[in-house]
Order: sequence, then C-alpha cells, then structure tokens
Amino acid sequence: MQNSKKIVARAWNLVIRHRKILFSLGFWPSFFSIFISGFWIFYQIQAFRFSTIFSDGQTHFTFELIAEIWKIVSQNTVIFSVSLVLLLVILIGYFLIPIICRGAIISLISQAAQEKEPKNGIPNSIFNFLQLFELNALKSGMSLKIFFTEFSFAIRNLGIGSITILLPVFSFFALLGILANFLLSFALPAVIIKKQNFSGSIATSTRVVLENIRQTFFLMFIIFLIELRVIFNFLIFLSLPFFFISATGFFATAFSQNLGFFLGGMIFLILAILLAYLTGILFVFSEAIWTIAFLEFSKKSEE
Repeated sequence: MQNSKKIVARAWNLVIRHRKILFSLGFWPSFFSIFISGFWIFYQIQAFRFSTIFSDGQTHFTFELIAEIWKIVSQNTVIFSVSLVLLLVILIGYFLIPIICRGAIISLISQAAQEKEPKNGIPNSIFNFLQLFELNALKSGMSLKIFFTEFSFAIRNLGIGSITILLPVFSFFALLGILANFLLSFALPAVIIKKQNFSGSIATSTRVVLENIRQTFFLMFIIFLIELRVIFNFLIFLSLPFFFISATGFFATAFSQNLGFFLGGMIFLILAILLAYLTGILFVFSEAIWTIAFLEFSKKSEE
C-alpha cells in the first residue's frame, strides 16, 4: 500500500502547487451541488413527513410544494422572472459545470504530473464533453443516492410493510452499483488522457482496476473518507434553511420585509460560498488522486 500512499501525497502536492487554477474548478461544482443537495434532503424529509407512514396521507407533498411555490412566484412578475432564471442557472450549473470542471481538473493534473505546464483544461474537457457526459450519467445512475431515492419513494407509496421485500432487492442492486462504479474508477481519466471513446474508456478502466485491485480498493477507501464531507455538507446545510428563515424573520421585524429578505439571503449566500470553497478543495483532491493513480498504473502496465 506504500505506492498508494505516495499517490495520495503526490496528488495533494500537485493540488497545493497549482491551487490558483484548480480551486475555482472545484468551487463551482460544489456551490451548485450544495443547493441541489439541500433541496434533495429537504424534499426527502418532507415527503416522508407527509406520507402515510407519518400522517393520514390525504395530502401529497410534491403537489403541495409546487402549489405553494407557484402561489408565491405568481403574485409578483419580478419574483417569478428571477426565480425562473435562478432555477435554470442552478440546473445548468449542477448538470453541466461539474462534468466540464472534472474533465478540466483531470487534464491539468495529468499535465502537471508529467512536468508540463498545466493549461487548456476547460477546452480539453469541452472537446471530450460527450464521452464525459455519458460516463457521468452511467455512474450517477448507479450511485447510492439514486438507489436511496428510489427505495424511499417505494416505501412511501407502498407502505412500511413493504420494506422486508424491497430492502433485499434494492440492497442487491446497490451493491451492483458500487461494484460498477468501482470498475469505472478510471474511465474519466481514460477519456481525457488516452482520448478514448465511451466503450474504450470502460474497458481500459476495468482492466486497470483488475490489474491493481488492492491499491485501487485502498484509494477508493481513502476517497470514501474524503467523500464523508458530503454528510458534513448535508448536516450543515440542513441548518441553513432554518438559519435563513430565522435571519429573515429577525431582519424583517427590525427593518422592512424586503430588506429583511435581502439581508437574510445575503448571509445565507455567504455561508453557502464558504462551504462550497471548503468542499471544492476536496473535490479537486479526489479527482487528482484518480488521475495520478491512472498515470502510475498505466505506466506500470506498459513496462
């Protein structure tokens, strides 16, 4: 495992050395992910609260939420326009920017690792965008988050009694998803570094993983520890909506309602930016680890 530790150390050194061009690539994906993740947690909690498990089930939370949002935005055309623009920006930022930034990070780290000047990260990523998008969709579709979302949806609608039947089924497919994502660990670097297509990158990643399975598993465990930041994000972000409501109420009482909303929103945004900066560093670091590992394992395979 000594080689894996060297890979992690080298990845961190490269991230720190080129932090000026790398940190912004980690900040934006994390920034948009915070909002989507926060909404996802809020939705899951409220959906369970309004389900037949914890209530009479006479109201459907999704419909209630849509109706309430429409009631607010439809009363003011300015609020409606701003909300629509913000929604589009957040959705585009969540689905597109992480893919482009991830490809750019891989490109820049691979150049720096080969003692080249790191440049043209975003152009290189955009040039391979379709392959990156397909792989990202494949990996995301087999993520634990997706399985948990589907499992919770089934439990809410079929009742708590169905858990004995559904849990083994979803657990089995979740394990398959973990295995598939494990084999796809080096698919994105294969696209950027080796310029391979969708199927070729999958084949290359699978081969590299199987040839270095112990070290890859160790690296995955390290990155799993890094990805625990997601839980940290969730716990912090769960408190942000309550903080936003409290701050808005306080400022609205002390000043005018519009000013209170503005000041509460500004504080909320500042906290989100600080959180995105911290998690963005870890986003870059995890991508750097996989990139360095792919270069090292490919070099060893060619010797």
